[in-house]
Amino acid sequence: MKKIRSDSKAFTIGIVILFFVLLGAVSLSTARLLSEQLARREFECYCWINASAQLILSLALLAITRRIGILDGKEFSGKRIPGGFYAGLVGLVFALGMFLVNFLGNKQYAQKPDFSYLLACLFIAFTTGLFEEVLCRGFAFRNFKRRFGDTSSGVKRSILWSSVLFGVMHLVNLPGYDLASILQTIAQILNAIVIGVFFALVYVQSKSMWSIVIIHALIDGATFVLYSLLSPAAFQSNAASTAETGVGIFLQAFVVPLVMMLPFLIAIVIKWRKLNVATAKTMMTM
Repeated sequence: MKKIRSDSKAFTIGIVILFFVLLGAVSLSTARLLSEQLARREFECYCWINASAQLILSLALLAITRRIGILDGKEFSGKRIPGGFYAGLVGLVFALGMFLVNFLGNKQYAQKPDFSYLLACLFIAFTTGLFEEVLCRGFAFRNFKRRFGDTSSGVKRSILWSSVLFGVMHLVNLPGYDLASILQTIAQILNAIVIGVFFALVYVQSKSMWSIVIIHALIDGATFVLYSLLSPAAFQSNAASTAETGVGIFLQAFVVPLVMMLPFLIAIVIKWRKLNVATAKTMMTM
C-alpha cells in the first residue's frame, strides 16, 4: 500500500475532515446530552464542553504542524498582532458593527449577565477562532503552500484550496432539509469561503496567527456573547420570526447573509491585487 505523503493534497484534506468530524461528534453528543437546556436557549454548559474540545483539538493540530515541519513559532509573536489588526481592520469593524446591531436590536431583552455564562461565551468564541484558524490557515493553507510552492500562483492556489475546504466543511451545520435550512447552510458555506480567503490574505500580509485568531474570535463573539447578555426570550423571538415562506425565507436565510460579506469581498479584491511573490516568500521558509 502506497504511503500518503504529508505534503499531499489527500493528507491535508484528510486531516481537515478528520478534525471537523471529531469536533462535530463532540458537538452532536453534547447537544443530545443537553437537549433540554438547549431547548430553553440555555447554552452555558454546551459552550464550556465544546470550547474545551476545540482547545484540545487545537493543541493536537499544533503538534501535527510541528511534526511535519510547517509550524513557525514566530507567527505567534505578540509583536505582530498590531500589524495583523491593521491588515484585518475590516474584520474588527465588522465584528463591532454586528455586535451593536444585534444587541441594540434586542435591547429590550437585555439582562444582567452571569459571570460564568459570559466567560463560557468568551471562551467558546476564542477557541472557535483558534481551532478554525490553526486548522485552515495554520495547517491547511501552509501545507497546501508546501505542495504548490512559493510562487504567487502557488500561494493563490493554496488560499483558494484551503478556503473552499473551510467552506465545504460547514456543510455539517445543516440543521434540516427544509428550504430555510438548506438556503441558510449554502449561504454559510459561501460566507465561510469568503471569510477564509480574507483571513488567509491577512495571514500572508501580517505573518501573524494571533491576529486572525483574535479577529475571528471577535466576529464569532459578536453572536456568542449575546447568549449571556440577552434573555432566552430574545432567541425564541428571533426563531419565531424566521417562520416565513417564499421570498421572506430567501431574503433572510440567503440574501442578507451574503450581502453582509460585501466589505470582505472589497477587501479581498484589494489585497489579492497586492499579493506577489515577495510577500509570499517572506511569510515562511519551508
